[in-house]
Amino acid sequence: MKFNLLLFCFSFILGLPQVQADITITGNHPVRVKGTVTKKNNFEVSDGTGTGNWYTTLELTQAGTDVLYQVEARVHVLSTNRNFMVTLKNNVTLMNIDNNLSFFPAEVLFSTFEGQGKTLKPQEPQTFTNPEPLAGADSEGDYTLKISAVPPSGNNKDIGGIYTGEIELIFEPSASE
Repeated sequence: MKFNLLLFCFSFILGLPQVQADITITGNHPVRVKGTVTKKNNFEVSDGTGTGNWYTTLELTQAGTDVLYQVEARVHVLSTNRNFMVTLKNNVTLMNIDNNLSFFPAEVLFSTFEGQGKTLKPQEPQTFTNPEPLAGADSEGDYTLKISAVPPSGNNKDIGGIYTGEIELIFEPSASE
């Protein structure tokens, strides 16, 4: 006798992919088949416009003379476990593409929309906690990544140009609560 065990109902209710297994049973004894569906742990970081979307470039702008250059970017974190860590891999330095002038290392701040934030420093993980989710749901939180940088000193003629740099952030789930 051959059974085709289909866990479609469980998969549909929990939002999991459909699971199917073929089971062959032989003999004259009653058989009890038990199955368990376990929800996978999710951890997704995006720009908040959709799953998997992320920024290709961020442009720092200056609001006036003698003011920092800065940019703010939205970050959305979905996680089965509410706690997660963010680590800045290296200092963010903006270099002029035509000469070796550079901005002072940028300050990187990661904060909640309410403004509770932490300055990110290279190789120093910072822990954050998403809001409490509804029962059975993953936690989701919206954050702001703010990058601020002081330009090199000098007049516009000497320091003008195009500056580029890289930011590398590591997002990872933390141990369970």
